Amino acid sequence: MPPKLSRSAAYDWREHRRGRRELADVALGERLEGIPDHTPGTDGWPRVQRALRREGICVGGERVARVMRRRGSSGRYLCKRTRTAVSDEEAKTVDLLERAFGAETVELDRWPPGSRILAG
Repeated sequence: MPPKLSRSAAYDWREHRRGRRELADVALGERLEGIPDHTPGTDGWPRVQRALRREGICVGGERVARVMRRRGSSGRYLCKRTRTAVSDEEAKTVDLLERAFGAETVELDRWPPGSRILAG
């Protein structure tokens, strides 16, 4: 369902003209397709910006990223982060060393007072 507009807003929109920046972004987007060694969907904005600067077109990185994002050709992540921690509160780990942690627990039978580990 289209949004409800007033009659004057509809006429204003019908006579709408693109601004300078929008026209420049469209031209830049068309220029991005003509970059040699540019594979859409794999090159990120830093590589594309360097290629444009080599050709004498000086544009900012944020602008290149915005134009690429609007055209749907953003860079690809080369490595995927793997999740190693399991956040399951019910999962219990078994303490195979039977360690006791806390301020009240002192293990005198394992480490008698006065024993030292000598490092060579």
